[in-house]
Amino acid sequence: MLQEEMTQEVSQKIDERINNPVQVAKELYFVRLQIRQLRKMIDTLELENPTQSEYEYKLALKIAEISDTRTVEIEGKTYRNIPANAVEKIAKGLVAKQEGYRHELREQRLKVLKLKLKALESELSALQSIIKYVDEVE
Repeated sequence: MLQEEMTQEVSQKIDERINNPVQVAKELYFVRLQIRQLRKMIDTLELENPTQSEYEYKLALKIAEISDTRTVEIEGKTYRNIPANAVEKIAKGLVAKQEGYRHELREQRLKVLKLKLKALESELSALQSIIKYVDEVE
């Protein structure tokens, strides 16, 4: 019963669109704008990848900070009198952890944007099919 109602609803929406090609053209234009905007967002995110020099700068700052104070806080616990030979390793770990979270977040955002893009491209294809069908019927 539910599937039958859904099928009727979809069929009704298709009929409405076929009978109103101007509305379909507007939807087509709007979807194209959304796709263009999503592609720009994806390009921007892909360019945000931190460079090696940025990493080295952050690492140098962290090494200087730990060397200066000889203390470091890791997961809420403070460690004092850090030996000089451990400073660089600890700094590398802290910077990598910090950058890793940002990297993961960026990757997840990219996945979501790419899924949205794929959905919009499918919608665009469906709208183009409707336009083609209307042109063939007329």
